[in-house]
Parts: sequence; structure tokens; C-alpha cells
Amino acid sequence: MTIVRILIALLVLLVAAPSHAAALEGVWVASLEGGDDLWLSLSMRGSRETGQWMSSRTTPLARLSLLSKAAVEAPATTPVRFEMRTDPGTLSFRGQFMSGDGSGHFTFQPNREFARTLVALGIGEPSERELFAMAVHDVNLAFVQELLQLGIRDLDQGSIIATAIHGVTPAWVRSMRALGFDETRSSRLVGMRIHGVTADLVTEMRRLGFTDLSAGDLTAFRIHGVSPEWIERMRALGLGELDRKDLVPMRIHGVSPEFVEEIRSLGFSDVTADQLIRMRIHGVSPEYIREIRELGIEPGTRDLVKMRIHGVSPAFIRDLRGRGVDSSDPDLFVRARIHGIDRILARRR
Repeated sequence: MTIVRILIALLVLLVAAPSHAAALEGVWVASLEGGDDLWLSLSMRGSRETGQWMSSRTTPLARLSLLSKAAVEAPATTPVRFEMRTDPGTLSFRGQFMSGDGSGHFTFQPNREFARTLVALGIGEPSERELFAMAVHDVNLAFVQELLQLGIRDLDQGSIIATAIHGVTPAWVRSMRALGFDETRSSRLVGMRIHGVTADLVTEMRRLGFTDLSAGDLTAFRIHGVSPEWIERMRALGLGELDRKDLVPMRIHGVSPEFVEEIRSLGFSDVTADQLIRMRIHGVSPEYIREIRELGIEPGTRDLVKMRIHGVSPAFIRDLRGRGVDSSDPDLFVRARIHGIDRILARRR
């Protein structure tokens, strides 16, 4: 989960700011969505170190105090002032709406009492920008306390924000625990959510017989596209009960259903997952097999891999035969590449 830790570290850098920084402020634009929801986009220009920040989300009008639907839908330009009050602080908005669309400026007032509470809980003291990020992403005291009660480890200001951004909610953690996943590292849980590990995925994999997959296995499956549908298609091609250790390498190295079908059509009906992986790694393509066979050579999968590893090309075989080596032994051509043509020729004189 190194990548996830790096992402969290970068997030900390983005939200960190010196204690003497100016009050946080930015601009907002909004549009009415559906009946009582507002699409709200916030943007804030930072320093050279913090850069530009932007976030968009759908927010119920009920969450925005002092803002009425009538003001949002007014046919003429209507000045507005409203607030979004959260545990980490209060966002104050000013601007205008007309016919469901609005824009303006906002400021953020941090709640230092909330910051002190996080310190008391062992999280650490958040900066003003970290409090702002927590407010925007719906972090509240109950959220933090529930994660701690669930035994989630390595929680700090940055990882709290990351869990909120990526949906590592207490409800999601409990749903995974009900399936037997007792992962407590926040970085690993964030990685699972980033890559789309769901309870439905676990259920489907178990239906296919993969009952002992770890959180790391499931995350790797999602990263590399090992889906239930892909597994079922591979099994339908006759690869049988695939071992979980083969699944990710098969996807990484491009062992596709089309590749399997073509290799089988060439007579390799009992080819295994491990052999297919090796063939893909070393470039044993259907075209290469056909070219070798056109020269009267019938190598097995192991021979083909060795030939590719050592650079036994059709041109090399033709060259050797042109020098008087009339053989169809794959191993001889491999030895010729390893030890040199002259040595092979000397032995045959």
C-alpha cells in the first residue's frame, strides 16, 4: 500500500499551511439539481506551496442555513448570504442567485474546540487548512469517534481526511468486517475503497471458490482487472480451478481469453496458467509458434519459452541450417545460441 501512503502524504502537504496564514477564502458557483439539492463547487487559490484547490459536490439545501429555495430559484438576480456549519468550522457564503444558478465568495472560520478535541483523542492538532478539508468532506466528531471505536489504526489529520474523501465510513468498515475482513490500517482501507473493493465483490469471489482472499488480494484484483466475469470466462476455456496466485500475473502479462483460445487452437489443449504466463512474459506468440512450425520443428511450451529467452528466431534457424545443421531439435538451437554456432558446427564435424 505504498502508493496509498504517498497519496495521503501528498494530501497532508496540500492542506498543511503555516499558522500565520491569512484567513481561508475562495469562490463558489452553484446550480440547483433536482428538487432540493444544490451542486456546489468551491475553489481556492493558495500559495506556491499549496497550489490551487477545488472541490465539487451535491449538497442538500437543508444543510445550508439561511438559504431558501425561493432565493435560489428567483427569476431576477437575488443577493444571498448563507452558511454551512460543521464540527470542524463554518463556511460563510455571500453572492447571488438567479433562476437556479449562483456564484460568489466564501470564507472559512475554523472551530478550534474541535481541533482540541482531536488532540485529546490522539489524532493530532489539525491546521486551519486541514480543518477546512474536514469541513468540506463531512468529517465530524461522531465519524472520528466511530473509527476509533472500530479500532482503526494510524489515524492522523491526513488519514482522517483521506478516509472521508474515499468513503471509508464506519458503516462500510462494519460491512467488510461482517464478511471476515478485520483490517485496521486506515491506509489499507483507503486503498480498498480507492480501487472499488465492495461487499458485492467479496460475495462474488467467494461464490467462485475464493474464500480466503485478503484485503491485499482483493485490492490487487481490482487494480489489475481480475473480475468475476474474467475468471468465469477463463474457466470456460478449460483452465479449471485457477489458483489465486496466478490471477494477477495473468492480467499483468496479458493472458487474455483471446490469447488462450489461439494457443489452444494450435494444439496446446492442456496448457496451464503458469505456462501461459511464461509464454506471454517471453514473447511466445501464436505467430512465433507458426513460424517455428513452418520450419518443421514441433516444440512444446517449455521449449518455446527457452527458445525465446535465448533468441532463437526463425532467421537464426535458417542460418544454422544453411551451414549444414539439418536438425529439428529445439534444444540444439538453444545450445547454438548459448555457446555459439561455431562450437555446434565443430561438434558435428
